[in-house]
Amino acid sequence: SAIQTHPGQAVQAFKFLAEEMEVAVILIAQPRKIQADSIMTAMDLKDSASIFSDCDHLIILHRARKKGNGSELATEAYDPVTMVRIEASRYNSGGECLLYFHGEYSRFDPMVKG
Repeated sequence: SAIQTHPGQAVQAFKFLAEEMEVAVILIAQPRKIQADSIMTAMDLKDSASIFSDCDHLIILHRARKKGNGSELATEAYDPVTMVRIEASRYNSGGECLLYFHGEYSRFDPMVKG
């Protein structure tokens, strides 16, 4: 029979491996189902307790879904304004900013105030 691993054990194993090899690891996590108009938080991540306790930084990206008739391409279904939130950080207090996603270049640029 196959050995089953709890997701929390997998996250911790990756953390130890990254520390041992002195490399950065980026984990992309799937959120639980949330309301369509709400912004995800750390508690919305599956197995969030283990991810939250083992990470150095928890970064959440949020782009609102556009209201449309469903005929848009997948890249056009979301607002290009992207909220970037440092939800948790072992080294500083975190915060958030807005970036603009240029789909034609697959690039994010800072939003200009004013």
